Amino acid sequence: MFAGRELPGLIGSGVMLLGCGVVDYRGGGGVVSKCVVCGYSSDGVVLRCPRCWGLVTLGYEGLRWRVNEKEASIWRYSSLLPEFGRRVSLGEGLTPVRRVGTIYVKLETTNPTGSYADRASSVLASYIASVGTSKVLIRYAEDFTYSLATYLRGLVDVQVSLPKPAEVDPLEVLSLAELGVAITFEGGESLVYENSLTVEGLKTIAYEIVERSVPVERVVVPVETGLLAFALVKGLREVREAGIDINYEVVGAVVEGGESNTLLSWIPEVRVERVDLEEVIESMVLLAKRGIKAKLLSAAAVAVASRLGSNLAVITAGYGRRRLRRLCTKSKVGREVLRTLKKLNEATAYEIWSELGGRFSLRGVYKSLATLEEQGLVSYRYIVKGGRKVKLYKALDR
Repeated sequence: MFAGRELPGLIGSGVMLLGCGVVDYRGGGGVVSKCVVCGYSSDGVVLRCPRCWGLVTLGYEGLRWRVNEKEASIWRYSSLLPEFGRRVSLGEGLTPVRRVGTIYVKLETTNPTGSYADRASSVLASYIASVGTSKVLIRYAEDFTYSLATYLRGLVDVQVSLPKPAEVDPLEVLSLAELGVAITFEGGESLVYENSLTVEGLKTIAYEIVERSVPVERVVVPVETGLLAFALVKGLREVREAGIDINYEVVGAVVEGGESNTLLSWIPEVRVERVDLEEVIESMVLLAKRGIKAKLLSAAAVAVASRLGSNLAVITAGYGRRRLRRLCTKSKVGREVLRTLKKLNEATAYEIWSELGGRFSLRGVYKSLATLEEQGLVSYRYIVKGGRKVKLYKALDR
């Protein structure tokens, strides 16, 4: 642990990580953190190496493959994850797999904030909530920052560091402001995307592929920092250590002209495939025709997967998921949806639509529910029904 140091990114917490005792691993042993760069090792959870600031990974004893089929989130794999005193989840994970042409795609865009980063945010938010800090400083990283700020909303005060304003998505900054996040342009020691618990959250993508037994040889992921590929390799390795016979290969898709990230040198198991921009754009168009608005980097994974044959590509994030919505609780559909939901107590969007007798479109009901969620008038939870993740809505008293 960080002996005598506060957790990076946790401001004024007064909580020292050494001996904090928030980890209770249930897999039959303890947790050991090890730096992949310099080899530093310590018992318990360490986010970044205190010696060289390199990436740290968590190791467990007595790994067991157990799936809680009633849990509709990444925590269905709790036997392969660290357990904290408090768990924070918005129903991330169990994302669908679809067939597109000759390949399969895994749609991480269906996560709560529309990004694969929600998996990491659930684990990180659980850790932060268990530590008991009051403020968190997060270094800006596209998708990750918005996701983590969403998960920490109402738990701690969040501040986001923008040391390189030119690299920031302006729309994302507006979305962060809506969440009540404070913005600073200073650097300093902050919570960064590349940390051990991000890896723990992202590796659950591999678990879902294994649980579903997707009939492919390779899993293709977009490469920017290389952390996602690293996480999937770790997840697949742990499944094998738990006694499950699998043979998936992880392939990293890199757009021509993009920089080769040094993190790839630490994961020799990953096969790197480069793809030119024309192929990527063609894949974006193909996905758009199928109703999938994928970002350029995600489309690169699709292009590589299509080239290599029958594979699975991970669509990490899409466009348009954070458009600012106008508040419309006084609209007719909003009033009717809320009235119906209070009558039903708890229901799916389809059940609400059916109860309304088709007076409004199903799409209109979904949009109204999204707006009501933003206004704090509706909450939701996920359940597993018929092997599928189902979202149940409930009206809140205000």
